[in-house]
Amino acid sequence: MSAAAYLPVLVSDLPATFVFQPDGALREKIRRAIDMGCVKVIAGPTACHAIIDVKRPYLRAIREGEA
Repeated sequence: MSAAAYLPVLVSDLPATFVFQPDGALREKIRRAIDMGCVKVIAGPTACHAIIDVKRPYLRAIREGEA
């Protein structure tokens, strides 16, 4: 497997509606990915960027209370 497989992927210029609900809260699947440590969001008023780090081969982050 190449070294590039371990690097985060930047997704640019997503519409903010893909990440946020109309009331401004994060969408559930995005919130879950952020909680797992796989996604970071850089948001603006109408567009946002997502940094996706799936840690290939996949590693599941251990959350408090799961160990």
